[in-house]
Amino acid sequence: MTVNSERRKLIAVVAVAAAAVVIVAAGAAALGWLADRDDETVVTQEPGDGEDNTDTDGDPTDDAGTQDDAGTQDDPGTDEDVAEDDVTEGMTPTGGDLLPEPMAGQEAIDALGDDLEAVAALNNRDVDELRELLLRDQTLHVSPSGFLFYIDTATPNLPDDD
Repeated sequence: MTVNSERRKLIAVVAVAAAAVVIVAAGAAALGWLADRDDETVVTQEPGDGEDNTDTDGDPTDDAGTQDDAGTQDDPGTDEDVAEDDVTEGMTPTGGDLLPEPMAGQEAIDALGDDLEAVAALNNRDVDELRELLLRDQTLHVSPSGFLFYIDTATPNLPDDD
């Protein structure tokens, strides 16, 4: 009876191991199938650099101006701030299209023309930096409304020629 009992345990262990192998193989096949799809496109929007609204003490800063040691209020806006506001005024994700369709690289630079400055300001970049990024990174695109985003098409793993 003990031989019979040990035999049943052995059969159970082999059956569980076989089931585990089948599950792992099915999972691997599913992952391989997903990786081989050519139409898989991933689109992400590049987050802005974000401004750090804290002063040197780590306290949040006040955008409405600052007080100096004498207690007088500084003007919150400078000519430079106003000029930047004029560049991006009216540009929202839903309004004022700058391009007929998303574009990348030299095509985007050419199509934007003088609006390249506005797109750079909208995305917290300077014009030269944006131009260099568009020429260097073929996955970086400009949306019709001027926002930067990436389109990265997944490519399947190709078998070795060996």
